[in-house]
Amino acid sequence: MSSNRSSRVNNVLKNLVLGGAARILSLLFPFITRTVFVKLLGEEYLGVGGLFSSILTLLNLSELGLSSAVVYTMYKPLSEKNDQEVSSLLNFYKGIYTKIMLFILGMGLVILPFLGQIVNTELPLSELRIYYILYLANSAASYLYVWKSSLIQADQKQYIVTGASTLFTMITQIVQILILLLKRDYTLYLAAALVCTLLHNFYISWRADKMYPHIAAIRPETLPAEKQKSIFGDVKAMFAYKLGGVFLNSTDNFYINSLINVKMVGRYNNYIALSTSLTAITSYVYQSIIHSVGDFNVEHSEQEKKGLFDEIMLLYCFVAVILFAGFYCTSSPIVKIWLGEERVLDQLTVLAIGINIFLPQILYPIWMFRRTTGVFRQTRNILIYAGVVNLILSYILGKRMGLSGIILATSVSRLLTSFWFEPVVLYRIIFPSYHVSGYFLTVIKSLFIALLSIFCFDRLSFLLPSGIIGVLLAVILSFLLSMAWLLLFNFRDPSMKKVLNTVKGIVKRH
Repeated sequence: MSSNRSSRVNNVLKNLVLGGAARILSLLFPFITRTVFVKLLGEEYLGVGGLFSSILTLLNLSELGLSSAVVYTMYKPLSEKNDQEVSSLLNFYKGIYTKIMLFILGMGLVILPFLGQIVNTELPLSELRIYYILYLANSAASYLYVWKSSLIQADQKQYIVTGASTLFTMITQIVQILILLLKRDYTLYLAAALVCTLLHNFYISWRADKMYPHIAAIRPETLPAEKQKSIFGDVKAMFAYKLGGVFLNSTDNFYINSLINVKMVGRYNNYIALSTSLTAITSYVYQSIIHSVGDFNVEHSEQEKKGLFDEIMLLYCFVAVILFAGFYCTSSPIVKIWLGEERVLDQLTVLAIGINIFLPQILYPIWMFRRTTGVFRQTRNILIYAGVVNLILSYILGKRMGLSGIILATSVSRLLTSFWFEPVVLYRIIFPSYHVSGYFLTVIKSLFIALLSIFCFDRLSFLLPSGIIGVLLAVILSFLLSMAWLLLFNFRDPSMKKVLNTVKGIVKRH
């Protein structure tokens, strides 16, 4: 047991440190690429790209639920070193992913004749079709050898997948910047992304074969009918859940395009680029530790699982407060310097985006334990309800309030549905000896701290100078205010002491 724990901790550290360094390095390039893109091609092309990405997110519904089930089903055979079962699972998923790739290509081509009715733009239709086909091809190509990537992740080596992804993303963006500077050609810009996606997937396939030659050498067997039925049951549950997630999180661009215009899609996506960069690190932390959490949950008792959950929850409360307050306080000044004052959004919209950052962060521990303990079917419909509510509210609030109403609809829809339901389900099934009220009190306290930090920042912001120095000082001030209130409200929390002891133990060992 102790050797397993040591191995688990080492894998988490590798995932966090190596992959985290790569992820931080990669954050710089999207801003450079976006800056060059907006300056040379303009918001019209940026908005079209955001809209096409949303369309392809809907097409990717066919995969929803499979990736989580793939990784989950490989935890146990990898832990037991059952190479035959792993080989059979990989072959099974290979067939499914190939069908998904062909389905996406086919359905994507069906949409092609209707682009003129979908996109609210003055760009020539012939150009739109070329751009869309390249987006579609890139989306389909992303499924090549993806099952081998899942094997590496399930083996708690997420840092390898992240490192490769970061490397090829940086190569893609460097090539795209050169294309923009030398040619100003959007077609070549998209073609470069397609080529790099193919090269990335070929590399992951080669790396997986090299890491697991003993698995690659085994002739796969057909999975038993009961095993297939169980997998498809989990996939169906996750499909319903993630389908709702798409309608909840990926329809804003459609409403902005139809109720306002495609240029506003580009302007809104500038802020989303900032929020994505902020949450990229926390998303990476999630991916880095989730597989070790899955391994932990296989071996430990309810009390031990709850202890780990509380520590992770504390971590994400700190992250949620810092990101929410930091984004609200600094995003508009950054956009003003970065892209110009005419691209700054109103503060209510910025607040709505900040809330949409806060809520998922605070739910990450719930999602992590639900996914690693196989609680798929009990929550399969809740995001469908959230998505339906969001579709209705986005239209109503969008007509009445404009952009801010469309963004606020997402938060309201989540609060009315999944935000309270998922914790209740997780506690009832995984932590039956504990009451869920403690979780909600922690969330309310964190939201209060975030709003308190924003209030204090607003009272002190008049002291800050303008320009880049002012933005840097705003970032520092926002962070210090958030940390001060977080430490003040949480210094007696038992989980805080556990986290500090864990950090001290890691420092001593390394």
